[in-house]
Amino acid sequence: MRREDRRAFLLDTAAALIDQGGIGALSFESLAEAAEVTKTLPYAYFESKDEILLTLFDHVIGRLDDEVEALLASDGDFETIIERSLDVWFRAAKDHGRLVGALLDGGSVPGLAAAVRRRDRASAKLWHDLVAERFGLRDSEAQVLAAMLNTTATATVELWMSKKGSRANLVEAFVTMAASAARGLQRG
Repeated sequence: MRREDRRAFLLDTAAALIDQGGIGALSFESLAEAAEVTKTLPYAYFESKDEILLTLFDHVIGRLDDEVEALLASDGDFETIIERSLDVWFRAAKDHGRLVGALLDGGSVPGLAAAVRRRDRASAKLWHDLVAERFGLRDSEAQVLAAMLNTTATATVELWMSKKGSRANLVEAFVTMAASAARGLQRG
């Protein structure tokens, strides 16, 4: 197996371990055992567990963020953009909820916590720019609305994962709330 293929295989195996048992399930030993390789092989590809987590964060969360960013840049109406961007996270939660949740809630891993903060700032800026442009909001209003959208979107997916509402009803409530808030702040 080529080096980059082996590394990708180890990352996929690490992702599966986290998806099944959370971040605590990942160690170099558990990775080697699950990948059916020697105990020392993962050390040839990664310096630390943190490096594995950061790489997974970049791949998994980065891919999802890229998908949302493309939606935010599209010409669709605001409600459709919100609904489709939320759908990206619902699909991710359905397919790999524990992995996505663990990577976004990596507060106990210093490098991962910093990556989450950077990602949150970048995501808030994308939402800020969208609502400021679409609704003619002042900077402070756009910042508040962007923060609300980020936080509420996460909470909406978490409610669905904890079976506290149907996906359709939660999406409808989120879209209605977001559009109403944006229009309520709209200028001109």
